[in-house]
Amino acid sequence: MRCLPIDDIMLVAFADGELDPTTTWLVEQQLARDPALAERVALLRATGTLLREALSGRDHLAVPPALASRVARLAQPRRPWRPWLAAAMVGGLLLAGANLADRLPFNADPARASIAHVMDEIADYHGVFASEREHLVEIPAERKDHLQAWLGDRLQLAFKIPDLRDHGLDFQGGRLLAVDRLPVAQLMYTGKDGIPVALCIALIAGDASPVLQRRDDGDLALFGRGQGHHVFVLVGPASNKYLPDIANMMPELLNRG
Repeated sequence: MRCLPIDDIMLVAFADGELDPTTTWLVEQQLARDPALAERVALLRATGTLLREALSGRDHLAVPPALASRVARLAQPRRPWRPWLAAAMVGGLLLAGANLADRLPFNADPARASIAHVMDEIADYHGVFASEREHLVEIPAERKDHLQAWLGDRLQLAFKIPDLRDHGLDFQGGRLLAVDRLPVAQLMYTGKDGIPVALCIALIAGDASPVLQRRDDGDLALFGRGQGHHVFVLVGPASNKYLPDIANMMPELLNRG
């Protein structure tokens, strides 16, 4: 479990040196334990630096008001919005055509950062739903065909719910979630010990990296991989020996039925 709830708003304040000494120390401790979180800080710092460089000359591109308004509206966070973060996001859009990824620190490219963001959100979801028993899923396994058609339509992706019994997991059903106002399918399984494992598919606005990522969050292990505008995330107990094998088969696994 995290000792301190951290989102991009706090990370921006940390990168900008605006946090109080105690909070700064707590964030530094979590960055030392969480490589994905450290990558996000590096990305924010690099984007801010490039934005300042791009806007420091006379010939910088002005941000169209409509674009700035759309970015701020789509990225509205749960807490009060910080103008610096909105500017950084708009700057990232403007600088993308200028080989932004080539100038970022190692492993801090936006395609990978988008997967880390989805993994963070799903980790929070899983912590809530995994504790349920009677209401573990919204649509039960008996309605598998309906679940595939419904979620596939929402995600703009035709897929088949995989049979993971050979990996010690029984399918229980699923539900529809959302991250950044875009749909996420949560397919829920349970192991022989009854502990839930979720296979999630998220629709995102940009492109996601096909490189498999892993992160550990307390007793949970998360694996994420992208394909086009979709992110596939597997989350479950770190002690489950089958998770790495299942993760390596994503997303082709969902084409097999």
